[in-house]
Amino acid sequence: MAAGVGSSEVRLISPQREAQLFGRLRRRTFQAHVRGWIEESLLRLAVISVLCLVFWIALFASFAEGFQLLETAIAHVPTRATTVQHVFNVFFLTLLAMLTVSSAVIFYGVVFRGEETRVLLTLPATAQRIVLYKLQETTLFSCWGFLLIGSPMLIAYGIVAAAPWYYYVMLPPFVVAFVTIPTSVGALLCLGGAYLMPSLRVHAMTILCVCGLLALLAFGWLLLAAQSEDMLTAEWLSRMNHRLRFAEQRLLPSWWLSAGLLEAAHAHSGPLKYAWSSSVLLLGVLISNALLFSLLAAKVGGRLLRPAYGRISSVVAARRKGGTSRLDRIVEWGLFPFTAPMRRLLIKDFRTFRRDPVQWSQFLIFFGLL
Repeated sequence: MAAGVGSSEVRLISPQREAQLFGRLRRRTFQAHVRGWIEESLLRLAVISVLCLVFWIALFASFAEGFQLLETAIAHVPTRATTVQHVFNVFFLTLLAMLTVSSAVIFYGVVFRGEETRVLLTLPATAQRIVLYKLQETTLFSCWGFLLIGSPMLIAYGIVAAAPWYYYVMLPPFVVAFVTIPTSVGALLCLGGAYLMPSLRVHAMTILCVCGLLALLAFGWLLLAAQSEDMLTAEWLSRMNHRLRFAEQRLLPSWWLSAGLLEAAHAHSGPLKYAWSSSVLLLGVLISNALLFSLLAAKVGGRLLRPAYGRISSVVAARRKGGTSRLDRIVEWGLFPFTAPMRRLLIKDFRTFRRDPVQWSQFLIFFGLL
């Protein structure tokens, strides 16, 4: 019997079959969430949808007016094109940094704080597949802020610049490929930090990253705010374009995205009749790098997920203590004008918001982009 047991082999399912099963799990989970929203939170879903639509329309109108102002204020076409390119570069470079930080926090929340991961680790599934599954969820979370803020800007520019139809067709693959890269980098940072420093709170890591981003934004603000008089003059535009050159780093995905979209928007007016081929080339560069970083995150996650999850679980199990935190007491003291039941309700909502890194990280990236 020992020989029989020793000779028996445990055969896992093929990677293709495993991918199909996790895809089915994703579809059923999504259907369950949608069914729950419709049956239990239809009013809240409707209110959120209406507010998002109103906000999107307001942003679209603002961006359209801004691009029309550039069209009328800057008559020199090369200068206007350079200005728009620098604006795109700065926007997408900032988005790249914020998405990396936000994705690291979101990945920590969906992997190390969710009960689903605990169940998946007990199943005969590879850690690499679990990481890919959670990476897709993180990418979905990271896309909404970009879609809500970035899409009105891109669509408004396409309308003002009279972009051809394939500019709008290429927007979704460009956006998805771009978002996948910082999401994968954030997942790598999260896995490495959880494996090497499991006792370091995710809040502390995030606060340090956010402080670094705020310092970078403050430096950029001081750089751009200097000599702000005589706006939209030739001398002012020359100085501004010179300051914004720091964002034109051709080895970064932010430049690939901005250059590819601008090539697609102005393909009909370029020196080549089929200049859109440059946009397709840059899209291929983005997609190939997105696949590379996703594969790298899956490979590293396959080695680090189980030991990192064990270390995080052992630290978190001994960390939680009772009582009210100092921050909650400070907020409660600031709510003294309200009645006691209202204060308890507000404190409960604040505590839920504070303990959920997904919510406040999305809050930071959303208003940071604004």
